[in-house]
Amino acid sequence: KIVSLHNGMGRFELTPKAGRSYRLEVQKPAGIATTFQLPEAKPEGCTLQAVDDYVGRSDDVRVGVWCSEAQTVIGSASLREKRLGDVAVKVAPGAPIALAVPVPAGSQGAVRFTVFDDQLGPVAERLIYKNRGADLKVELKAKKASYSPRDKVQLNVVTRDAAGKPVSADLSVAVVDDTVLSFADDKSANLLARVYLESEMPGQEIEEPNFYFGKDKKAPYALDMVLGTQGWRRFEWQQVLAPPPPPPTTTARPMEAPDAEEAPDDMAARRPGARRPRRARRPMPAKPMAKPMKQQEMAEPKPLAGKRLRRRKAEKKKDKAMGNRRRERPAAGMAIRDDDWAGGEDARQQAWAWAAVREFPVPNYGKAESYDGPRTDFRETIMWAPSVKTDDDGKAKVNFFLNDSVTSFRATAQGVTAGGSAGLGETTIQSKLPVSLAVKMPNEVSAGDVIRLPITLRNETRTRQKATLTSDFGKAFKVLKPLPRQITLDGKQRRSYFAELKVVGDGKTKADGLLAVRMDARSLKDEVEKTVKVVPLGFPQEVSLSGTLADKSKHDFKLGGIIPGTIDAKLTLYPSPVASMMKGMEAIIREPHGCFEQTSSANYPNIMVLSYLDSYEAADPAVVAKASGMLDRGYKRLVGYESKTKGYEWFGQDPGHEALTAYGLLEFADMKAVYPTVDDSMIRRTSAWLKTRRDGKGGYKRNKKALDSFGRASAEVTNGYITYALSEAGEKDLGKELAYQKRMAKSTSDPYVMALAANTLLNLEPSAASTRSAVAKLARMQKDSGVFAGANHSITRSGGQALDIETTSLALLAFLDAGDDYLAQATKAAQWINLQRNGFGGYGSTQSTILALKAMTTYTQKSRKTRASGLVKVRVNGKLAGTVRFEKGHQGALEIGELGRFLKPGNNAIELELDSTTKLPYSMVVEYRSKIPPSSSKSVVKVRTRLSKSRVPMGEGVRMNVKVHNLTGKGQPMTVARIGILGGTRFQTWQLKELRDKNIIGFYETKAREVVLYFRDLKPGAKLDIPVDLIAEVPGTFVAPASRAYLYYTDEYKSWAEPVQLAVTR
Repeated sequence: KIVSLHNGMGRFELTPKAGRSYRLEVQKPAGIATTFQLPEAKPEGCTLQAVDDYVGRSDDVRVGVWCSEAQTVIGSASLREKRLGDVAVKVAPGAPIALAVPVPAGSQGAVRFTVFDDQLGPVAERLIYKNRGADLKVELKAKKASYSPRDKVQLNVVTRDAAGKPVSADLSVAVVDDTVLSFADDKSANLLARVYLESEMPGQEIEEPNFYFGKDKKAPYALDMVLGTQGWRRFEWQQVLAPPPPPPTTTARPMEAPDAEEAPDDMAARRPGARRPRRARRPMPAKPMAKPMKQQEMAEPKPLAGKRLRRRKAEKKKDKAMGNRRRERPAAGMAIRDDDWAGGEDARQQAWAWAAVREFPVPNYGKAESYDGPRTDFRETIMWAPSVKTDDDGKAKVNFFLNDSVTSFRATAQGVTAGGSAGLGETTIQSKLPVSLAVKMPNEVSAGDVIRLPITLRNETRTRQKATLTSDFGKAFKVLKPLPRQITLDGKQRRSYFAELKVVGDGKTKADGLLAVRMDARSLKDEVEKTVKVVPLGFPQEVSLSGTLADKSKHDFKLGGIIPGTIDAKLTLYPSPVASMMKGMEAIIREPHGCFEQTSSANYPNIMVLSYLDSYEAADPAVVAKASGMLDRGYKRLVGYESKTKGYEWFGQDPGHEALTAYGLLEFADMKAVYPTVDDSMIRRTSAWLKTRRDGKGGYKRNKKALDSFGRASAEVTNGYITYALSEAGEKDLGKELAYQKRMAKSTSDPYVMALAANTLLNLEPSAASTRSAVAKLARMQKDSGVFAGANHSITRSGGQALDIETTSLALLAFLDAGDDYLAQATKAAQWINLQRNGFGGYGSTQSTILALKAMTTYTQKSRKTRASGLVKVRVNGKLAGTVRFEKGHQGALEIGELGRFLKPGNNAIELELDSTTKLPYSMVVEYRSKIPPSSSKSVVKVRTRLSKSRVPMGEGVRMNVKVHNLTGKGQPMTVARIGILGGTRFQTWQLKELRDKNIIGFYETKAREVVLYFRDLKPGAKLDIPVDLIAEVPGTFVAPASRAYLYYTDEYKSWAEPVQLAVTR
């Protein structure tokens, strides 16, 4: 297995076997289906490996060499085309040997080490970096720690060599707005990377070359890898040791000239045109060159047998070991005329001209403190000097003025010494307002909270400064104590002020939560602004209504215990399946959805939308774009839940969960039809992993180390669900599993298990008598209302309404597959499911919502009812509250909001009227706040929260103790505790990670004022104590939102806890 260290580069050891081929498969990132064939291993040759000296601190360059046959090899090292040395050794067959060549002290760069055979044929080569970091050290330091806009900056520059001694250097210096650089995302090479890396690999595009010379701990290792990958050579050697004569560049005759004799000069021919070719008086003798060296294939590299090589002395270098195969021939003697030298006749005849050189403009602002005019200078580059030379002591000074921006500037200097050593340095220069403003604001507050908003002003200069403070607070806040308007601060003085605000809003209008504080000093303005969410007091309650509107419909309901001003209501109409699916998805993501099943369910409606639009109607481009984008993001998140040993688990840990993996396989198979990027290899290995879990008896093994052992489904449910999922995904090789489901169909009285078996049989043997018998038995289990009730639990251990919805949805899918004989049963089931839709468009939990959407979409597609335009009127308590018109073919949901103003405590009536020839599904939600906690008597879990103290100074911590209790003697499935956090405090993410890593919780999610704790399961009678430490950041008195706990897949039965209160003092 190969793990990437940086940018896809990594190390692995492989000893290839003869006759075998090898390929590379990419598992992460997901979506790369292409495999990469590794080169075929060769039976003979030599290999070379660099000894692991990544930092390059040794005084020589060392390599290990192996050869398949005994032979003499010659190692040669060169740095920037300058030969460092050669060494010749005898190599025994199959025995590693070390070669070493000294490297001059202080020499930095990529050493090219080449191994030749005794005929000087190259057999292996490697680039090895030596003395990384032995470059010119450039230090930049501003005279002051910070400046104000238009201040004069003195930048001191110091250069030292690798040993730390002062050295003179020629540098270029630039000062640029750091914000611009951060957005520029410039990955081009700096001077170090250009000189020491890119020059060694001409024509190669190196990704982020500067990384290899940075401070990251991985950089030295990555540098060795990039030299071993992009710097790897195939030895397409040019004939450089004995090159053939170059092609002629002119058709003139060969030049002839006697030794040390000057040929006559024809000045007329040289002025003003080109010089004519002249004949030498005596030709140079042309002797034949040696034959080009024979090229040889190199052997593929093999890894060293061990990490260390026993170092031995190289054999004494032989005089002719690396001698050139061609003697250098002396050129024919030529006299060089005086005219060719500088100052000679040719030079005197040159025409000289002055060239214009651009100088960088440097403004002079004088004393910035005296300027209070408009701010107009916002240049991004405030200084550039192409040549700044440090003296013999390595020192220089650069002066410039800042612009009007309040930001940080990055000063960069890079250059070389006279000896060619390159280096760079950088620093940041802070430009601050003369008076700085800091305001600490909460993210969310509750009605009734009192906030003492801390505003801190600091004079950044050494002189007295005046500032003006203004504020703007939204309608949700009543000002109890305003801020002072005029402020005077002495030099470097810091002072805090507090605006006292009472939260009086109800949170209905987002803009009412505005908090804004502004400061003006010396015509420089600063502002801190935030819109804070306001939550009403009390416990949240909701009433959901739903149905199918054919002509008129009426609902009567009662609202009790309402806190005045907290009622809100909205009607949603669904003119198409697309509207149902999109609203179903929105309902899922309103609730916590951090585990694999919940994330999958949040993504599934996008698959249904795209599949529906692709098959049945013209697609709305906006809907397609939205669904496609969400599907892409969801898929990338889903594949992250894959376990190390394959399969999928609730939160991506080991071992994989068989039933969840089946659900994932089902979704990925459906997704593949509309999202081709789904990795086929991932689907294959997931299916293969599930098959390895078969027990040979028609069922499936369940890992004894599963992390949800107290909350898992029964063997009958698990076996039925996995086989159903495999059959839905197109698997056919399920003989024993099919036989097991046939037996279950005959023996079970559980409608959920029966529905799974019926669907499986319809997928694998749709025409068999056993299949017809199973569907008939399922039909007999339906109640008069259309529901399939009485199941014990589902694959997610759902209960209550969610379990009934899952079971009825599976039954509806079976009836639709069975054909027209079961149309009556399908219609009754669809009508019952439609009545279970909640006011937000969902159907209970994530699993029940997905199955209901899948069943209802399939039902709508098969019924193929004609659509028409229409008009809907809504009356609340006898008053016309709203109307909405829709056109034929409209795909999105229709909404009528702000109906809460027509509702009242006590009895209420909603009347709907439709003027159309088509029927229209609808749902309505009424939300309000109550003083009474709406805990359910059927809840099997309980949550309580308590603070360690009721008062705490700002900046200190307070612990919230959370207790979660399983009230029964039975193990419970996935449980969620949603803990409300106080408005002026902040939870600590590191602590939540620690709780997860210690398996005290399975997972967590966070919101502005809520920490969501997931438990995979709860042991019988379990009592959990969970500490949540909070930091007090904003003074005031705060009430937390109410906390609650419930079984995730039976979310209608909740346990609520009284909110905690805290006073944060100044």
